Amino acid sequence: MVFSAIPKGKLFRPAVIFLLNSSRKTAPNKTTDVALHANDAKKQLALESAYRTYSTNPKKKIYRIVSRTTQPIHAASVILIVILSMIFFPVDRKQSNFLSSRFTYFTYFTAFSLHIGFQFWMTFVSGLSLYFNLARHAFGDVQKILFPRYFTMNCVLSAVTVVQFGRLHAPSFYQWDLHTFLQLITLTLCFIVEFCIRVYFVPSVLQLISIKTSIEKSAGIGQEVGHYDLGPLLQCPHYMSIHKSFRKVHMFTAIGNIIAIMCSVFHLYFVSCKWTMRLS
Repeated sequence: MVFSAIPKGKLFRPAVIFLLNSSRKTAPNKTTDVALHANDAKKQLALESAYRTYSTNPKKKIYRIVSRTTQPIHAASVILIVILSMIFFPVDRKQSNFLSSRFTYFTYFTAFSLHIGFQFWMTFVSGLSLYFNLARHAFGDVQKILFPRYFTMNCVLSAVTVVQFGRLHAPSFYQWDLHTFLQLITLTLCFIVEFCIRVYFVPSVLQLISIKTSIEKSAGIGQEVGHYDLGPLLQCPHYMSIHKSFRKVHMFTAIGNIIAIMCSVFHLYFVSCKWTMRLS
């Protein structure tokens, strides 16, 4: 149906107006006007109260995600494929070590592939596309939402990758070569860098974005796309000190992100070499 694509909140308020208008049209004479207006007021209060209750329901966000987006279907599809893979590629229950190893390999490759995918998408696709197509303030509002989630997910995926890599190579610890030690150090460095960015730099970046945006809006700037135009604020020492602080913190964040990407690429090359030797 056509109405299924319209948010329920936008259908609710027109319904209130329609009910009130229809009740007014049924007034038979002037003697009942006062009673009808009182009845209309009661209806309006009741319906507006129901609308506010619906709009402020804490479970509404979860309900909207489940009922109005396709993400739950995507998640269910992934789970279904994992279950089908376990059915079509069964493992002997007696081989418990092999079963554990297979799960470790699965989580290790999943975490690492998601991690490097996030890094390249956010750095080279999403960031550049948004910066050169949105007004600077709109781009800042998007970054305030994506920045914490991006580095939080990177920290979690980095931690899973380094832990599972250690578990996979733990049985042969005394036979580790230099390359294996380098990979463990690289993965650990990647996790530490992303953890430090998330804990120490991201909150400062978000705070400085908010301060800068409020000052720029009062000066009537910030709608340019793909470049900076500070206009009269170039002559404001207070704003310029905030702007320099923002550029400095943002630069450290970018350097940390570059280091993390370098670590991921270095590990990707190691994994490709390992599988090339196994297949040859």
